[in-house]
Parts: sequence; C-alpha cells; structure tokens
Amino acid sequence: MSMLSDDPIEEENTPPANNREQPPTSEASNDDQSERPNSIPEQLDFTQRKEEFSRILREILRGTPVASVYIDARTGPFFDGGTTIGGSMIGGDAHYDTGSPFTMGDHTKRTFQDIDAIGVDQITTRTLIKIKAVYKPPYPYQQARQILAEKRVLILYGQTNWGKWTSALHLLAEIQDKPLLEINPSIEFKALQTYHWALGRGYVIDTWSPEQATKLTPFALKRLHAQLQQQGSYLVITIDNRVQLQTPTTELYAVAWNEIPAPDKILEKHLNWYVSDGNLRQTAAELVQHQTVTQLLNSHLLPREIDHLGALVSQVVQGSFNLEEAVARFARRVRARVVEWFASHPDVDDRLFMINLAVLNGAVSSMIRDAYERLQAIAIPGKGKQTENVADSLFGRSFNDRISMACAHTVDGYENSEFGLHPVKLILFDDPQFSPAILKYVWENYDGLHATLLKWLYELGSNAPYEVRIRASAAVGELAKYDFGLIRRDVLLSWANHKDGHARLSAAFALGIPVWEGTFAPQVLGLLHHWSTLRDNWRLSWTAAAAYGWLVGLRFPEIALQDIRFIAQRGDVRLLGIVSSSTAALFEMGRHSTNYYLRILTTLQEWGKDNKNKALSSTGLFIFLHIALNSTIEAKEDAGKWPTLLWLAEENDSHNRLIVDLWRDSLNHKPTRKLALSAFREWCISADNDDLLCQALARMMVSIFRQGSLREKERLKFYLQRWSMDPEKKSLCAEKLLTSINQLMTDSFHERGEK
Repeated sequence: MSMLSDDPIEEENTPPANNREQPPTSEASNDDQSERPNSIPEQLDFTQRKEEFSRILREILRGTPVASVYIDARTGPFFDGGTTIGGSMIGGDAHYDTGSPFTMGDHTKRTFQDIDAIGVDQITTRTLIKIKAVYKPPYPYQQARQILAEKRVLILYGQTNWGKWTSALHLLAEIQDKPLLEINPSIEFKALQTYHWALGRGYVIDTWSPEQATKLTPFALKRLHAQLQQQGSYLVITIDNRVQLQTPTTELYAVAWNEIPAPDKILEKHLNWYVSDGNLRQTAAELVQHQTVTQLLNSHLLPREIDHLGALVSQVVQGSFNLEEAVARFARRVRARVVEWFASHPDVDDRLFMINLAVLNGAVSSMIRDAYERLQAIAIPGKGKQTENVADSLFGRSFNDRISMACAHTVDGYENSEFGLHPVKLILFDDPQFSPAILKYVWENYDGLHATLLKWLYELGSNAPYEVRIRASAAVGELAKYDFGLIRRDVLLSWANHKDGHARLSAAFALGIPVWEGTFAPQVLGLLHHWSTLRDNWRLSWTAAAAYGWLVGLRFPEIALQDIRFIAQRGDVRLLGIVSSSTAALFEMGRHSTNYYLRILTTLQEWGKDNKNKALSSTGLFIFLHIALNSTIEAKEDAGKWPTLLWLAEENDSHNRLIVDLWRDSLNHKPTRKLALSAFREWCISADNDDLLCQALARMMVSIFRQGSLREKERLKFYLQRWSMDPEKKSLCAEKLLTSINQLMTDSFHERGEK
C-alpha cells in the first residue's frame, strides 16, 4: 500500500487512553438533542471556529491590564498593566495568585457532583508568604486563635477592609502546614453542612453572604465542629458586622474584629517586604519619620491603605519619584484632590470632560473626543453647533488646554489598522488613581447624573471600538460596587442579553471588577452560576462563560471551571467558541501563575475522557488542540518560540503525562483526529530548523508511541512517513521522529528476543 494513500484506519474511533477496553457510550447530554438543532454534531469541523476562538481570546487577554486601576490587587501577577501603585494584602479584600504548583492531593479527588455543590480554590504560596512577612496581629488575635484551636470553627466579625481575610489565613497557616483552601463565598448553608471535609486542611469563607451567615446557629456550628474535628481540619468564616448573628453564636464562636495594630508597625513590616536592600531600608525608615508620612499614619488608615503607602514609599527610595509625588498619589490624597478639582471647576463642559477622561484614561485622543461629544449630547439635550458662537466653536479653548486642565497629558502610541501600525496620541491622567476616585465622587455626589452616565456607558460598551468598550465596561464594574442592583438592572443585564457578542463581553468584563471585593463576590458568583444553568437563554450562559475566562476566573478558577463545564456539556454550538476561548485564556494565565497550566490541562483531560457526553469530550480535546496550535512561549534563551505544551512537557513530569495522554485521546477521538494530525504536523514543520525543538518533539513522540496500542502506533508511523515524503511540504523533523520510533521498535524487539 502506498504510504501517501488515505489513512487505512481513519474510520476507527479508539476509546480514550485510560479506558481502552470500553467503547464510548451513546448516551446523550442532558439537553434534548432533537429539540436543539444547535447541538454539536459528532463530526463537527472545529477548524471552522478558529477565527472566532482567536478573536475572543485576544480580547480577553488584552483587557486584563485595564482592570488594574480598579482592582485592589496590583502587586499580584495579573494586574501589572501600566500602573505602579502598590496593592493591598492586609486590607482583607484583595486576593492574590502566584506561581505555586497546583497540589493534586486528597482534596481534589472528588466526584463532579461534590464539586458542583461547593466551589473550592487553593490559596497560593506567595499569598501566604507575604502575609507571614507583613502581618502584625491585632489585640483580638490570641482570642481568635484559642477559639479556632478549641472549636475548629471561627467567625471573624467586623467592618469591611479591617483585615479579616488576611487574619483568617494567618491563623490557619499557624495551625496547618498544608495549602489552605478558600470556599465559594456564595455557598449555601445546606451545602456547607454536607460537605466532605478533607483530612488536615484549613478552610476560609471570606465575607459569606448575609442570607447564609444568619443560619449559623450554635447547633449548626456544633455540628460543623464535630465534622471538622473528625477530619482534623479547621474553618474560618469572615462576616460583615452589619449581619445580625445570634448572641450565643457570637459568644462561643465569633470574635469582634474591631482593632488595628499600630500603623507605624504595620508600615515597617510592609517596607521590609517591598525593599530588600539593607541600605534602602534604612533610607525608607528615615522617610517614615518625615512629617508628611507621620501625618498620614495618624489619620486612622486602614491596613490596605498602609500597604499602599508602604509600596509608594518603597518606590521613592528606589528613585521612581519623590516623596511629594508619592503622597499625592496616595489614595486619600487623590480623593481630596478630586473634591478640590470639582469645587474649582464649576463649568459643566469641564466636568463632563473630566468624567469622560476618568472612564477612557489611556485611550486614543480621537476616541476620547468622540465619546466626550456623545456625553455632552446626552447630558445637555439640544446642545449643538447651532447654539454656539462660531468663533468659540472654531477658536475656543483648545483640546490640549482641556487635557491640561484635567490633570492629564498626551503620550505617543501606535494603533493597529488594516494597513499596519500607525502613530496616535494617547491621553493619560498624571495620576491613574484619578479614574476610580472621580467615578466614586461623581456617583456619590450627583444623583441627577446617574441616568445620563449609565446611558452613555451602556452605549460605549455596546458598539464602540474595543479600546473604548473595555474601559467603559471597567467603569461600569467599578460603579457596581456602589449600587450593584441598579447597575445589574440598567446595564449589565442588557449587555449580557445583547445579540452582539461585543456587548456581552462588556458585561463579562464588568462583572470581574466587583468580584475582587469580598463584599460583592457572593452576588457576582451567584448571578453567574444562575446564568450558567439557564437552558432557555443561551446569551446569558455565553456571558457567564466569558466572565469565567476573564477576571472572575482569575479570582476563582476552580469555581469558573465547574460552571464552564456545565455550560460545555450542554452541547450548544453557539456556546462552543466562548467556552473554548475562556478555558484557553485561563491556560494562558499560566504565564503569570504556572499552577494555571496544570489546572487547565487536568480539566481538559477530565473532559476528554467523559464517555457519557460526547459534546464535553469533543470540546475538551478541541481546546487542547487549539492551545497546541496557537500557544507559544520563549522557552529557552536564544532558542526562539516553542509550543507552550512542548515546553511544559520538557519542564515537568506531571505536565508531560497529561499532555501525552491528551495527544493520544485527540488522535483516537474521531471528531478531533483531523485537527490533531494537523497540529502535530505543524509542530514537526516548525521544528525542521530547530534541533532542540525537534529533539524535544522526538521525546514526546516516543512517549506517545510507548503507551499506544498497535493501531495507534500504526497511525503514527503512517502519518510520519507521509509527512516525511510529502513533495510539497516535506518535514525533516518528521523523518527524524520516524527514525526514533523505528529504533524504539528495534530495541524493543531485541529486548524481547533476549528474554
């Protein structure tokens, strides 16, 4: 038979790698396929959706830096997109992720039904390292520690931003040496009561929803105590002090968290964290004695504000700017400057321009000008050229003067167009913290502007260019912190239900801003979970999947993957692109936090082996193959770009096993086989001129070949020989891979002969 003929085993559909003896079942998904013409067919050509997949993925990855000014976690690995302002840890409502490996321990070995009932994420190593370095216990700490040790359940009950979450982690870290786990704050009380606690672990629920927290009776807590004691585990729950707990509960299990340690001691610890050089630490200590800093420390700062101040002082000693500039950038001073600005600028047009810039800070000047004119038209109906003096309209205040008036400046930048990059002017605030400060001030002081502002933002988030849409949606997310119900009703729901995917992406991004505030996380997660379960509104499910692949998924990756799975297994083609893009986006976050790589690969492996749901298995393998084709990384110095999956396989045995298994399943699964072969051939061609890359690919091929069945081995040899002999696009690396597996077969034959 000619080696260039059609695949002789093309019609075979081998079961997944870990289940070779059992053929896939024909059981349909939960949806009634006969009534759903949009369900994924068995032979869907996934390659047709590559453009949609890539576009959405690009938008998701590009948007994250815009959130940095609104999310109080700027020292984390994700929010480093343009601001140099320190974040907060001790404040209690900011949560970090880092490069710690994802631990596949006893806690993760649960059935999907267990996972669906309760979402749990692992607190990362760097989070705990910083907490241990900067934490200063307040007066109630010892009482809290005693209750936790005796009762196994502790409630920290106090004001928002007083360090309850951080204190909970510090308390648990003192008692437990295993990675700590954070439970979905929207979890229902019944699910918590029936949860199967892992052995010897520490759990935290941050800012539990008031509806569920009020169910914490002494009897219920006693039952939790017994369950946790049996497993040798501990649980700390933080609750806002506006929630009315029963008196016996507060006496036996709760500690009022109403004390903050001396601010100068907290600042000292933060400076030691931010400044590693001994000489610079001495300089920082001297700066702390400056009158300006001591005045700030004596102004009843919250822990997160002290963290912010420490980050700014550290930048002063490192030469980023002087002390005066640092203090001006301090959040409280920024708020005071905003109040002063509005008091000294009563002109309506000036104020509207300032609001416009607060939303679109960092965008192209022409886009900012267009949005400003639209805001004027909405805020002042009838205002137009015919009502203006001709001289004023032509030679009035210049646009540059208005920019300067707004405490901003222009910088040179480039914008993509169909003909390549072209130069543009970007407008930036002198201090990026002006954006959230202005939005907060305007919302709290000008009720009559609410409707105008929301109408304008809705329009921008619906049909404006990407750079405008992403900033408008971030501003909506910030405003949601001040009136979540109103913003949800008037903007978010309309965006999420919009027929245009751009508007739905705006809703998804906006919901990622408040989810990083402990107070709003239960509301956001509850809303998205509800949207995920809807079977009669695919657009809301689409928006939920997009949100989980963006900021919400960064904060709660395990919860995100649970609901994405629920959406994927319905088999709706309209949801395939966003499910794929969101999951791939979470994978790409491994560039900042490598545990995301393992989390996503493990998830895709589980999906790919779901024999009861063909839609889910095909989707999981499809996502894996798109990652294989499109995700690259600078693997080694002077080595050029490698496929991320190949680099991971070389660097880590756990990743290697997962990736080899996923390759085998992709090649054995009939709907994805063609794309799998195409992806592997692309790898071979890209390695033709890179010996190191080809050697790595050969090692992977040998692993795949060793584990494969006879049919799998025949298929691999067949295609490698075809690619090595292709007269139009011959692959030298494919020829080397074929030599490697032939040698492997020869060695194996000799070994059997010797035995």
